[in-house]
Amino acid sequence: MYQSEKLGVKPAEKVVIAVIPLITAAIGYFLKPLVNLIEHVPFISNFQLVRLIHEFNAPWLVWVLTAVGLIAGIFISMITYDEILKLNIMKDNIEVNINGKTFTIERDEFGAAFKEGKNLFIFSKTGREFLLEKTDYTPQTLKETFGRFNYQWLSQDPYSGEYFEWLTEDERLNSRANDVLYKRKEALREDNKERAAELKNDLDEMNIYVKDTGGKQMVRRIEREEEMWEINR
Repeated sequence: MYQSEKLGVKPAEKVVIAVIPLITAAIGYFLKPLVNLIEHVPFISNFQLVRLIHEFNAPWLVWVLTAVGLIAGIFISMITYDEILKLNIMKDNIEVNINGKTFTIERDEFGAAFKEGKNLFIFSKTGREFLLEKTDYTPQTLKETFGRFNYQWLSQDPYSGEYFEWLTEDERLNSRANDVLYKRKEALREDNKERAAELKNDLDEMNIYVKDTGGKQMVRRIEREEEMWEINR
């Protein structure tokens, strides 16, 4: 009997994360000779940093640039690691780690999971979104892993028939919901993901769920009373 199973950083991703600092350190090491070669190229020579590196001839400069490259690479690797979705699946709950944050989904609240495109969705029993994050794990791998702990895995969104495309001043929604959706549309246009996420949470409080599909905001109402899905795995 499995006690837990982790879905996290794949071997290929580990190699990339480990190699990034080496690459940036190498860039730092060869930056001075490279700048000396391109310093007279029009446009590039206008950058003050390029002129400064070219004119500064201290023998220790190469090691300073190498160290800066190494530190920058470590920082990039840390960000890359944090951005990879990591799951620790256990019989009583699922621990989620993403973007440096950790939270737990309890079995009693878990409804179902499915993958749509590159995104993994996990919904509560009432249809609220617990998780929407990109993952490179295949639907088959996810299905088998969730299945080993008897978490319901579906081949598609169980609410696919309940969505409708939101239109400006949509008569199917009240004025407050329409106002939030319009603001969210503007945030998406400006690529303000943080603001769009905040507005999505506001809609959740109004028992409205929104999913972005092909540039459209697809919405559905969230059930107030708890209900179980009767859909075959």
